[in-house]
Amino acid sequence: GLAALSRRESIARSFKKVIAAGALSFTLDIVSAAAIVVLAFAIFEQHRAVLDLTVNETFTLSRFSQSVIAKLNKNIEMIGFLRADDPRITQARDLLSQYDVASDLIKTRIIDPELSPTEAARYGRDAQGKIMVRCGSREEWSSSWREQSVTGLIVRVTSDSRPAIYFLSGHGERSIVGSAL
Repeated sequence: GLAALSRRESIARSFKKVIAAGALSFTLDIVSAAAIVVLAFAIFEQHRAVLDLTVNETFTLSRFSQSVIAKLNKNIEMIGFLRADDPRITQARDLLSQYDVASDLIKTRIIDPELSPTEAARYGRDAQGKIMVRCGSREEWSSSWREQSVTGLIVRVTSDSRPAIYFLSGHGERSIVGSAL
C-alpha cells in the first residue's frame, strides 16, 4: 500500500510538472502567434496589394491606367458623390479602391450628398452621381463611373498642356452656337 501511495504522489508531482511546462509552452505559443499576426499586418499595411483571381481581372486596373498612375508625381484627390442607396455605390467603391491601392499619391473618398449636404455643396455644383478628380487647383468632373473615364480625368488634371480647338467658318459649315440642325 505504501508503494502505491508513494507512487501515486510521484505520479501527481510528475503530472504537475508536465502541466506547468505545458502551460508555459502554450502561453509562449499564443504570444508568438500573436506577434506573427501583428508583424504580418504591419508588413501588409506598408505594401498594399490586391490579388485578382477573376478570369477577366475585374478588380485590376487596365495597363493604360496603371501606366498613367505610375507616371504620377503629384497628389491626386478623387471624390465620388453618391447616395448610400445608389445602385452604383458598390461599383464606385471598388473602382476608387483600385486607384487608392495603386498609388500612395491618390486619395479617394465618397461623399453622400444627403448625409453631408454642406460638404457636397462646398464643391459648387450638382454633384450627385458624379466623380471629381483634383490635382492642386485643377479639377475635372464626370458622371461616368467607367475606369476609362476616371483615368481620363487624371490625365486631364495632371497634364501641363491644353488642347486647342479650332472651328472653320465661311464655307457653309454650321454655326458653333445655336441649335440649328
